[in-house]
Amino acid sequence: MRPEWTQVSYCYDGSFAGFLTCVDESFRYFETPMAFAGPEEEKISLYPQRTVETDGARAKQVYRDLRDKVSPEARRLVSHAFLTCMPEKECAIWQFIRLAWDVGPGVTYWLADDRVNRLNKAVGHLYNEAHLLKGFTRFADCRGLLWGEISPKNRVLPLLRPHFCDRFNNETFLLYDHTHHEALVYQKGRWAIVPVEHMEFPQADAREEDYQRLWQRFYDTIAIEGRYNPKLRMSNVPKRYWQHMTELKGELEGAPPRKRELREPPSASCRIAEAVALRQTQGPLLSASESRGPDRRKTGANGLCVEDRSAVSGCPRPAGTPPAYPTSLHSRRPPGDRADRSDQPDSLPDRT
Repeated sequence: MRPEWTQVSYCYDGSFAGFLTCVDESFRYFETPMAFAGPEEEKISLYPQRTVETDGARAKQVYRDLRDKVSPEARRLVSHAFLTCMPEKECAIWQFIRLAWDVGPGVTYWLADDRVNRLNKAVGHLYNEAHLLKGFTRFADCRGLLWGEISPKNRVLPLLRPHFCDRFNNETFLLYDHTHHEALVYQKGRWAIVPVEHMEFPQADAREEDYQRLWQRFYDTIAIEGRYNPKLRMSNVPKRYWQHMTELKGELEGAPPRKRELREPPSASCRIAEAVALRQTQGPLLSASESRGPDRRKTGANGLCVEDRSAVSGCPRPAGTPPAYPTSLHSRRPPGDRADRSDQPDSLPDRT
């Protein structure tokens, strides 16, 4: 006979280790947590409230059991779901863990169950935001320190840490999360994610401002005016990322979009005038002996009528270069009037 579970409300320190301690507490005393409250959250609950102190040893035991008794995929789903911005995420994760104890290793495949599907959607949103911020994050240089700012919905710093620590492994950088008031700090192969209530970055110096203007110039230069599509750009780069992007934060503040000055292509009359002037300076391209009428055709050594394209392209044909581009097969020599093969260097020698 299964014992009856008591509905309670837990108060903990807001850390992942504290949440796992609450999970161990609930299964030890057969309690169903209906609400979780962090240290700075004020919630009015009709359920009896209990304060759970964080215990590292109990949290590690629950973390190991998720891997050994369920599956590594289930443990990864639980740990990443805790980083999401899903409302009432602690209750949703606890319901998934209780289902995982009953189902076993195949719980992650129960996508039709709302307890599994809800976590998968939240973690998918976390992965997508982390992927976008790998390309949308901008760093500035301040006396040898690279600093950047982000304002994500989810706690993405643990997922961004491997990418930026590997990419800037020889640098010292700081990436601040304005939403969750924490910062990723890296220096000489050592990293840490520390809570920071408020941070003000120094004003960029003249050298950094020059680099920012150079980056804006590059962004404007590679743009194609004929394919300007602001709706598509907002779809690929949502506006909530613009405030920390060097090339786009000016437009978010109300400044008009920068447009690069394009040189209009020359008109047809200008191109004709340039061609006439070029021909007058270079002189006639074909001599009287080479000319074959207005269509510039002549007969080659193989008996084909060819066209001298050098006159059409405007570039003189080098002396001794045979004409190319056969245009017709109607000017072959009569069968009895074949040319001597000795004047055809491209033909194979006769076998005797």
